[in-house]
Amino acid sequence: MNSSTTLSPGSTANLTTQPGSWFANDASLTSWISLTLLLVGAGLACGIWWGRRRSAKLAAEAALKSPELDLDMRLGRLRRTEIHIDEQNIGLAWREIGHGPSILCLHGIGASMLIWRRFVPLLAGQFRTVCVDWPGFGNSDKPTSLSYGLDQQSKALELFLEREFSRMTPPLVLASSMGGAIALHLAARRPELIRGLIAIAPATDPQRIPRLFLSLSRWGQHLARLHSMRLVQQIVNLVMARRELITPELVALYHRPFREDPRCGAAFFKALHLLADPRMPTSFMNLPVPLLIIRGDRDTLVRNESMKTLATLNPQARVVNHPAAGHHVMEDEPEWLADKTQHFMQQLN
Repeated sequence: MNSSTTLSPGSTANLTTQPGSWFANDASLTSWISLTLLLVGAGLACGIWWGRRRSAKLAAEAALKSPELDLDMRLGRLRRTEIHIDEQNIGLAWREIGHGPSILCLHGIGASMLIWRRFVPLLAGQFRTVCVDWPGFGNSDKPTSLSYGLDQQSKALELFLEREFSRMTPPLVLASSMGGAIALHLAARRPELIRGLIAIAPATDPQRIPRLFLSLSRWGQHLARLHSMRLVQQIVNLVMARRELITPELVALYHRPFREDPRCGAAFFKALHLLADPRMPTSFMNLPVPLLIIRGDRDTLVRNESMKTLATLNPQARVVNHPAAGHHVMEDEPEWLADKTQHFMQQLN
């Protein structure tokens, strides 16, 4: 007798099916595993992103309660002034503290009035000190239609000075990096608005800005969404030489405007065109205002040669270097800068 089984056509028996086999082939199993891993990975990435974002927010809120970083206490309460540029209203955020002759403090690209928190309290007993956020940065408005070029930002400064200093002696202006370039531009156009100018590592060398960065301005608002705490940490490391002053809370405050409004990142990339303006530095020749140029020797962003060039264009200017400070002298060595400011103010009297 033949013991083999004969299968008739249409039989439901399937000799290839094994118990527990849920997939038709290995390819389906591999795809299912890959999809699962992809979803798990995406979930973990989203969780990490949300966690870091939440952590940055909490750190920034905690920093505002810290005596070291409480801007209301150190710089005065937040105020707002409306100006009109290119057919649109722009709200400028600023703070004021102290009494006496006026000092106006201006920050650089990517920063805010936060950078003056260690410097201003040293002078508040003798001077009325005002700090301003440039359009596009800090707590000021950030319109996407603004080009954030040298002429527009200079106009913003001009309008602010006319509005808030119209009935008093013009202020001594302390201007950092990009703020220095803007203040120099205004000093050339409207010198009567500025009593004297201390330019702290002014960004007046357009050759320092890579052309690749300039092309990114059209995607600035999208790139700003990638503006992480780690990137901000690296930027703060570039501008400050004293690492012991760089805390997670400080980094969180630097990061806060970018986290809360992507237009801040768009303004940052647009402002790179300001730093690449080919009119600099020759347009700052023979300025009719007293000029002091300050730079930290550990500054890796602005070269000492740029300061010498600016001084050559203005023979009446003095150049002073601090051997241990970085790009943000007002954060690294506020006592030293306050002393230089007081002496310069005395010379203006």
